[in-house]
Amino acid sequence: MRIRKLIIEPMPDRLALPFYLWTRESVAQLIEREYGIKVSAWTVGRYLKHWPIAPA
Repeated sequence: MRIRKLIIEPMPDRLALPFYLWTRESVAQLIEREYGIKVSAWTVGRYLKHWPIAPA
């Protein structure tokens, strides 16, 4: 999955996001920017658990 790859490699600030670490909120903003889909931090946490990546 593209989002998973994006959050594994660079830090959010290198992707022009206003965060320095990956959090559920920053991943939600990345998903919205890349796909135009708004998801809640709770949903992102479920994605991260499934991938498995621990939410911050």
